[in-house]
Amino acid sequence: MRSIYFVLCLCFLLPFTFAGRTGDVKKLFERYNKLFLEGVPSGKYHGTTSVLGQSCTMDITVESSTACDIVASGVVPVNCDQEAYSYANGVISLPNSSKSGDCVHTALTTAGASIVSVTYDAASDEITATFKYSFLKVPIVLKHVSAEFVPEITTTRKETEISLHELFDKYFVPFSLQDPAGTYKGTKSVLGETITGIIVVNSNDTFDFSMAGPIYLYCPGEAYSYANGVIVATNANTPGDCIYSALSSTGATLQSITYDTSSDSITVTVKYDFIVVPFTLQHTN
Repeated sequence: MRSIYFVLCLCFLLPFTFAGRTGDVKKLFERYNKLFLEGVPSGKYHGTTSVLGQSCTMDITVESSTACDIVASGVVPVNCDQEAYSYANGVISLPNSSKSGDCVHTALTTAGASIVSVTYDAASDEITATFKYSFLKVPIVLKHVSAEFVPEITTTRKETEISLHELFDKYFVPFSLQDPAGTYKGTKSVLGETITGIIVVNSNDTFDFSMAGPIYLYCPGEAYSYANGVIVATNANTPGDCIYSALSSTGATLQSITYDTSSDSITVTVKYDFIVVPFTLQHTN
């Protein structure tokens, strides 16, 4: 098993004490909670992800309080205008997507895929659409873009592009056998506050874990284990451990660290009260 060395970018650490940071985190999540309860998706959202080495791009435009335009290219081509939707408590529902004859249903059935969920994070103004093929789940994070933004999406699959079925048969086994390796980097904006992270895989059974932003920690030499897509920080819930001490001082906890073999990315999820904030780190050269 390869091991993991976590280093999150510290280039813009906030110069305040743990006491001051705790207050800032509390205020941030109080604002997050208010926006979570009151915010709604609007305008255009655009995102790209990698599925077993192949690119998948998606664009969702909210056209009204009940209809949206969904366009996707790559392994799951979709082109559905005026698709009915409803929104409540962070969840976007597509009521007709399971009905025969519906545009989204037809597109996904043709690709052999299905929708797991579509969610909206009001604090970061992002939509996450998750599809499923067999037991492979493919999440796509779509960020809000300006009204003038025109994504370059081609919904017709090119002759040189491989279908999702062919892709799964050809590449899933070798991808699923890999462990996290190399460098992973990502950022997430939460109500104007930026969380930035870099993860670098090392050759021993410990990792250095750091966070920069409203929650700050730097914890070298943390023991970890990895199996079936889950990275476990062995002592993160033990009093006296660096991660435990740093997060508990702000009222936050580390909920999970997961690795997605199909996109070769790591997702770190932090929880404050009942609010869960995930951010994804993409593999970089």
